[in-house]
Amino acid sequence: MGGVQSELLHKNLEKYQAATFLSRSEIIHIHRLYLKHGGQDDEESRLSWQNVVRIPQLDQNPFKKRICHVFSEDSSGNLTFLEFLEMFSVFHESAPLGTKIHHAFRIYDFNDDGKIDAADLFEVVSRLCGRKDDNEECFADDAPLSDLDEAQVHAEEGEVQARSVITPGQVEEIVKKTIKQADLDGDACISYYEFYSVVARSHTFLDSFRIWFN
Repeated sequence: MGGVQSELLHKNLEKYQAATFLSRSEIIHIHRLYLKHGGQDDEESRLSWQNVVRIPQLDQNPFKKRICHVFSEDSSGNLTFLEFLEMFSVFHESAPLGTKIHHAFRIYDFNDDGKIDAADLFEVVSRLCGRKDDNEECFADDAPLSDLDEAQVHAEEGEVQARSVITPGQVEEIVKKTIKQADLDGDACISYYEFYSVVARSHTFLDSFRIWFN
């Protein structure tokens, strides 16, 4: 098997290739990453979400806990190797647009009710604009944007360089405008089909919805 030392991969590598958008070498690389961060060489054990979010491909992602939640079948955030592999497959550059949009919708649907409402969008925009991530609450309340550009904030795990952040009022305005533009049936929410219609026209979505191996 070309130097593959894993019993799991010896038995299932071809099956994993057929079921994902990943190459043989990428699957081997992902398996090594899974083991390196505490995973077991089987399909039943789960790697804790606390370890998953520490992998280099996720540690700076503001949606990292949410991603773990979506890809864990039991919604615990803890991932089996197959779920870990699926996560990389969906974020791979070869994954179809529809597959990516489906999972993006699930990630943005924070309350898991099958639609994206104002509360969901507030969480999404807050993360995309740097107000929040999965380690921190809001970095600042209503401080002027200009005062925050060069500031430093202290996260739970140490000092981090502050990002340019916006106020809650500005986030709410973005949320209102987004719903107004995307909500075709007037229910004040964004359905999956409305979400698909908007995202499919985006020129940046495919490049942004990726996990890089290097």
